[in-house]
Order: sequence, then structure tokens, then C-alpha cells
Amino acid sequence: MRQLRFEASFAQAVKRLGGYEVIDEVLEAIIDGLIYNPYGFPVLDNDWMHIRYAVTRPVTIDDRPVPALVFTFAVLPNRDVSMINVEEHEPY
Repeated sequence: MRQLRFEASFAQAVKRLGGYEVIDEVLEAIIDGLIYNPYGFPVLDNDWMHIRYAVTRPVTIDDRPVPALVFTFAVLPNRDVSMINVEEHEPY
């Protein structure tokens, strides 16, 4: 079974956003995709990086607004998923 791992950089990014309680429900919405088909997410691939990403929409959970977020992750050689970063998504 594929494992979902959280890098220290991801934990620091979550802390900057206000903690796991802020992003937990949004993260839950993409976990199945990360576990069962991480290759289905868009990829950024160049000479310096090969990462995938998932972008969420802004939502309100328990009367608390959660901004649009972009999660970056890598699929490791053993097919586990390593969560690298999460930050507010600011459309261009």
C-alpha cells in the first residue's frame, strides 16, 4: 500500500497557515487521489525539479474561510507520496 509522508517543510508550511485544523478537511478531500492515483495530478518538470501539485478552491468550513491552497508533492521511486509544501494559491 502506498504511504503518504509529510516532509518537515510541509509541517512548517502548515504551521504558517495556522495549523492542521485549518487545512485538514481540504487535505482530506485530495488524500484519496494522492494515495490511489498521484500520477493523475499536473506535474512541473524541468532541470531543477520534478514535482506534482494539487490546487483547491476557497471554502468555508464551520464559518471559517479557508483560502485556495496549492499542495506540492513528489511521487517517490517506491511509489510513496511525499508532501513537500502547501501555500495560499494566488491566481495570476
